[in-house]
Amino acid sequence: MPPTLTICADCERTALRRPRQGKAMTEALACLTRLLLARKRLQGLVVLRESCLQNCPMGKICVALQRGGQDTRHHLDAKDDLKAVAAKLAGTAKG
Repeated sequence: MPPTLTICADCERTALRRPRQGKAMTEALACLTRLLLARKRLQGLVVLRESCLQNCPMGKICVALQRGGQDTRHHLDAKDDLKAVAAKLAGTAKG
């Protein structure tokens, strides 16, 4: 089964409605997706948008990476270090 990046559609919709933060969140999500697609470990990455049905922090987008039976979640904020988030999701974070 290929690795799957799930982006919570509800969180995304809510975060993008915020006037000041919407554009920054769109750019952060696109950049994070590009960083993950570029990783050799995640070849064949499938990107899905569906509701996670969890109580996520307001203004953040819930992203989850399922890989080999492992599920890693992160609540994405426009101010996050995207390389560190990509490493965390891919399971290659140091420390």
